[in-house]
Formats: sequence, structure tokens, C-alpha cells
Amino acid sequence: GPVPGLPDPLALILGLNLTKGHGQCPEQSGAPVTAPTSPTVATMLPDPGPSAQAATTTTSEAFLDSAAAEAASPNHSYTHPVPLFYMYTGAAFNWSWLKECCPDYGSHESRLAKDDNELVVFNRLASSSYRTLDPTKAHIFVVPVALSLSFRVQKCAGKTHAQRVAVLSAALKKGVHFRRYQGRDHLFFCTDWHIRRFAKGALQSLLRHSILAYHSVF
Repeated sequence: GPVPGLPDPLALILGLNLTKGHGQCPEQSGAPVTAPTSPTVATMLPDPGPSAQAATTTTSEAFLDSAAAEAASPNHSYTHPVPLFYMYTGAAFNWSWLKECCPDYGSHESRLAKDDNELVVFNRLASSSYRTLDPTKAHIFVVPVALSLSFRVQKCAGKTHAQRVAVLSAALKKGVHFRRYQGRDHLFFCTDWHIRRFAKGALQSLLRHSILAYHSVF
């Protein structure tokens, strides 16, 4: 079940200034992240189960597009405050170096143009005014690992995708904040709707209760 008092994670997604189309990672200026100025397509994935795949469409693109447009309206009074989030740091959670194994990173012609947008999302979250460096103040915990990109790249810097996932799983298992609600307040992003496909071994069970967000960039 949901964690008592946990804010709607959609508010966090709608707080991202993301537009359709691939782009370079922006400079981390520390400026607040604003509501989208053009529609952002995002789908929240449910807990696993027989109806999991069918339920991915329950939060429709039309709903999110209209919500994003409403949030960006100058006459809109936003009644759902964006929750504070904590984003994990450290070697187990920082996979940004995967771009070094993508020679054409940032190019529209790249075969990984969709997948490396995961790094764009995390880069923007890093400079968000809703990010807190104090985990005790966070409502949501963002795990900034590019699962789809890692799966596509496979071996990078001497480590395979499976090895990276194993290190991540071990770190989460040890974390007091993850254990508190069995990951129910932890958020994962992926550019592929079948996010659990990329979660090998122990991470599959760790994702059982987590918030899984899929965003598609066209």
C-alpha cells in the first residue's frame, strides 16, 4: 500500500522543465526547475501483477499533457505542492559516466538518443529547487540510475550492466531510508516502459514496491 503522507509523485514529474525531443544536459546553474512549457509525456507504472501491463495506460498522456499545460498557465494556482526529494549520490548511484561509452552521446542520430535522456532527467533534477540534501526532510527518494542506457551499453569502464545493478542492489539493501518502507517512497526513471526488464537479480525484488516512472521522448 501507499506510504502514509507521501505526496503525489506526479507533482515531481510535472515540476520538470522537460520538452519533447532529445537535448543536451544543461549546465547545473542551481536555478529552480520550472513547470513544463510544452507537454511532457510520462506514465507511472504500477506494482507488478497480472494486470501490470494493462494498468500502464491508466495515467494517460492526455491527462498529463493537460496537467502540464495547466501548471504552466499564469492564472493557475497550483494546489498540489511539489514534494521535496532527496537524490542519492555516491559511486553505486552515479552512472553519469556511462555517456563516456557513447561516442555519439547527445546526437539526434545516436542509437541511444532515447535512452541517454535518462541522464538529462537526472541532471535537471540535480539542480532543482525542490531537491533537499537532507534525507530526513525528503518525501521522495530519487535513485538516479540510467537503467535503460546501462542495459543498452552493457560493458563500460570494465563493468557489465549486471555488475552495476548488483552494486546498486547491495547499496539500497543497506540503506535505512529504503528499508523503512521497503522502497515505497523511492522513485526510478526509465525511458523504456518495461523497466523491470533491466533490473537484474536482487534489484527486481527491490523494485517490487517502488515508484516506477516511464517517460518517452519523441
